[in-house]
Amino acid sequence: MADKEWLREYQRQVTALNEVNKDVTQRNNLLRSGQDVSSLTSKINRQLSLVASSVNTLRARVDAIPVTEGERARRRDLCATLMARKEKASAAMKVAGAASRASLMGGPGGSSSGQQRSRWGTVEQEDTIDKNNQDLLQMQSQIMRQQDDGLDVLAQTVARQKELGQAINRELDEQMPLLDRLDRHVDTTGAAVQKETRRVIRLTRKSAAGGGFCCLVFCIILFAALAATDWGCKIVKSKSRC
Repeated sequence: MADKEWLREYQRQVTALNEVNKDVTQRNNLLRSGQDVSSLTSKINRQLSLVASSVNTLRARVDAIPVTEGERARRRDLCATLMARKEKASAAMKVAGAASRASLMGGPGGSSSGQQRSRWGTVEQEDTIDKNNQDLLQMQSQIMRQQDDGLDVLAQTVARQKELGQAINRELDEQMPLLDRLDRHVDTTGAAVQKETRRVIRLTRKSAAGGGFCCLVFCIILFAALAATDWGCKIVKSKSRC
């Protein structure tokens, strides 16, 4: 699924959920007024099932889209938001149905707090009240397919995480020898730098001592040269030696 196609399908599901919410509001209003809502309820349930299936497909195909990891995470959040809206619409139908039955049957005292029981004595759910056996079988098949799709997505995610872990492990195995060699080179270079630093310090000290000695010898030679000249005699004021 290409990027643009994914976005178009996502927008279609947003529009479908908006229509579902309108239908749920209409159904609940009709239900409170005591009108028959069986056909509208069936329509909403079909729409919710289609939305759930489509959102699961969108979520499963996020990783196949050539986008960045940040964009993939954003689109997963979009899918989660759609599923939350779908669940909210389903819950709104159930709450309205339970409230309506409780009102018709006199509140909590009537028929197990307003919940309708089947002929086997079990409490029947709101989304199964208006369905026949064939519809129930189809609904069960749809739920099982959705569960299978969710398990497939989970299996793909686990497999990708495993592949990622194995790739990281291989990369570490390849990098460890390089890091060991680099560590040895750093130690060798550090020792060489310390050795050369000590040599420079010794040479600096020797140069300082040798410079003072050279200055002393130069001064002696200069004084001797001056003493041997007339100008030197005048300085020392000793004509007898000149």
